[in-house]
Amino acid sequence: MKHYVLLNFTEGYLNEEFFQRAEQAFSAIVDAVPEVTGFEIKRNIVTRDSNADVMIRVDLKSNDDLKVYLEHPIHVEFATSIRDHKTAMTTFDCED
Repeated sequence: MKHYVLLNFTEGYLNEEFFQRAEQAFSAIVDAVPEVTGFEIKRNIVTRDSNADVMIRVDLKSNDDLKVYLEHPIHVEFATSIRDHKTAMTTFDCED
């Protein structure tokens, strides 16, 4: 299963520190949660009103594993750390 998150943030929030923290958090999740098999974080390269700023893809073994990932303390901590800077979020889940 693939779990996609599209995020928009307040002006000026996205910087190298954000991406380093995100990479560290998701690498730690992959190491700590056997149900998570991979991830990808991409910054949008085209400026349009309809585009998200960041796309995060999380690879999971099955649909049932989404809850495990979402409730894991590392994910909760990362999500909480960006909450005040997030202006929009869309998620999408699909089979491989």
